[in-house]
Amino acid sequence: MARKVFISILGTSFYSSCKYVDESIEFESSETRFIQQATLEYIEASKWSEGDAAYFLLTDLARTSNWNESIIQRKNIFTKENIPYRGLQAILKEMHLPIAPENIPIPKGENEKEMWEIFNKLFDALQEEDELYFDLTHSFRYLPMLVLVLGNYAKFLKHATVKHISYGNYEARDKMTNRAPIINLLPLSVLQDWTFAAGQFLDSGNVKKLANLSNETLKPILKEAKGTNEEAKNLKKFINDLSSVIDERTLCRGISIVKSDSLKELKKDASKIEKSFIEVLNPVFNKIKESTQDFDENVNVQNGFLAAQWCLHNGLYQQAITIFHENIITLLCDEENLNWTNEDERSVVSIAFHVDKNHAETWNLHVKADATEDEINAKIEKVKHVFTNCHFQLLYDTFSQISDIRNDFNHSGMRNNPMSAHKLRKEIEKVMQSVETILKS
Repeated sequence: MARKVFISILGTSFYSSCKYVDESIEFESSETRFIQQATLEYIEASKWSEGDAAYFLLTDLARTSNWNESIIQRKNIFTKENIPYRGLQAILKEMHLPIAPENIPIPKGENEKEMWEIFNKLFDALQEEDELYFDLTHSFRYLPMLVLVLGNYAKFLKHATVKHISYGNYEARDKMTNRAPIINLLPLSVLQDWTFAAGQFLDSGNVKKLANLSNETLKPILKEAKGTNEEAKNLKKFINDLSSVIDERTLCRGISIVKSDSLKELKKDASKIEKSFIEVLNPVFNKIKESTQDFDENVNVQNGFLAAQWCLHNGLYQQAITIFHENIITLLCDEENLNWTNEDERSVVSIAFHVDKNHAETWNLHVKADATEDEINAKIEKVKHVFTNCHFQLLYDTFSQISDIRNDFNHSGMRNNPMSAHKLRKEIEKVMQSVETILKS
């Protein structure tokens, strides 16, 4: 089971007491000098288990100023008088938490070497799949950035999850009530996650991270709102349909690509996403929506060529050449009024590409063995008509090259004179560009 891990940096300042509040969830902490105590109450650490952890990063001065149990007084910075003052270590003991708080000694962080020492000490304390709860209140200088970067680093290398980031804003307290707000900074981490996932999709076509985030982030929102949060609901459906569209391309579902049912649903969803649950995410999702604009939401053979180009752009070379190869047959079937979803009808175009048009006696070798003479003659007449198609004539030689490339791919190059990886990629790019030039002209 994943550990819950609280992480906080303790400063050296003289801290005045107040109550920390989050009015959005009607939370109010105990009266305390230490935001760490308030935050542990905020995240309900009293309900954690013995296997969980709380790490406090301390410089030597922070240890003697604010941590040690032996601290009983400090000089008030305003009155210059010694007053009762207790170290955080003693206060944590009185909280009777199920976890044993641990302190991690850190240097002052005055140079790059010390910065990496702090980073490595904290990273080494983490375990696989930890759930991280950060308090950034007393993170001096660059440490808030270090903690945020460490969170992303741990997500990648230790499959950690950032569950909480907060900041106790003592300076913004209500001086009449002596209550200070706890600011929830987790949306900044969530924004990072969504931005990285969207960037991954736009750069490589990989939609997995977006789909995972949709489940992790939106499912709890919809559960709490009992499905009534329209923004979250629309966004979740958009991501689900985007996954379907991308699956059709990566798994070479030609009929679905051309018919565009999933794409039509995706574009309908996209029109509903006017704003997301985090406002600054809106431009991110606009970028994703823009990536679908060139595709026709109606039945259109051109969607097949666009899907092949999308695969090529995203390094999915086998999918690119497979979809492109089959879509040429689809195009000619469409132009010849043949049913392009029917395997037998598609074979008419395939036969035309593979036979010698000057030796008709060999054509029936490509017709089903159990076909009647009338069926054979009918198919031969269709093949003859394909020969007259101008696109067929222009694409005849190129189609043979594409077939050879596809075979090289499908047989993993396990044949005589296989192409090198570099040449294979270049040949795919060249023949696809050649066909597009022919079709545009």
